[in-house]
Amino acid sequence: MEARTLTEDYKPINPKPNPYFKIFKEEVYIDKKIIEYFKKLEQETKIPYPNLINFYLSDCVKNNSGPEIPLHEYEE
Repeated sequence: MEARTLTEDYKPINPKPNPYFKIFKEEVYIDKKIIEYFKKLEQETKIPYPNLINFYLSDCVKNNSGPEIPLHEYEE
């Protein structure tokens, strides 16, 4: 009998990409005070703070809303 590896025995015949995997991860830099705010909210809601941030940003996109940006702070 020929020795085979476990991978050979369970190799998919027609592998397809997972249609439910649509999450795109991107690195974003967020101020510490923003993270602290969402961590406090995490304690109140028992929802992980990264999810809360994502829910908030998703809601902004859904409602086509955003923050008021003080442009004078970003002028060079």
